[in-house]
Amino acid sequence: MRMKQRGFTLTEVLITIGVVAILGAIIVPVGRGVLMKAHKLRCLSNLREIGLALDSYTRDHHGRLPDLHSMRASRNAEIPVLETELRRYNSNPDIFRCPADREFFKKSGSSYAWNNLVSNTPREAMNFLGSDQAAKIPLAGDKEAFHGNKNGTNLLYGDFRSGDKVKFSTGGGALSHARK
Repeated sequence: MRMKQRGFTLTEVLITIGVVAILGAIIVPVGRGVLMKAHKLRCLSNLREIGLALDSYTRDHHGRLPDLHSMRASRNAEIPVLETELRRYNSNPDIFRCPADREFFKKSGSSYAWNNLVSNTPREAMNFLGSDQAAKIPLAGDKEAFHGNKNGTNLLYGDFRSGDKVKFSTGGGALSHARK
């Protein structure tokens, strides 16, 4: 005896599409959050690598930090910046690219900006906004808040540690929002 083959009904197809849509609505934001966290961790790792390169640089230059411009407008600009001066101490150009950066690395060769207020100073004599504590003096950081609003900028401090917590304050002015 021959059995009659039956296909899916319209109701079954609509229920299946609905279930897939609901799962997608749940999974996509979670996946996006995981990807953003991975980008932030990779960026912190890059800043640690830059810190190691800076440490080697200061050892070779009698304890002085490099004399650098904050950043350059294009890769063709012939000025001393992080990615050009530290090439000898870490030849991997990817340490200068934050994975969340979609613009600056392509254009200038780095996702990070240098705090040129500490350029060419002895490591022991660093001073920033009245603080001489190396752990509170930012040396470099993301050019933009690539990692969201709260704690969206990663920083490399004078003790060559990286983090997303702002450790300095100004007491007013443009940076008065900075947390201790």
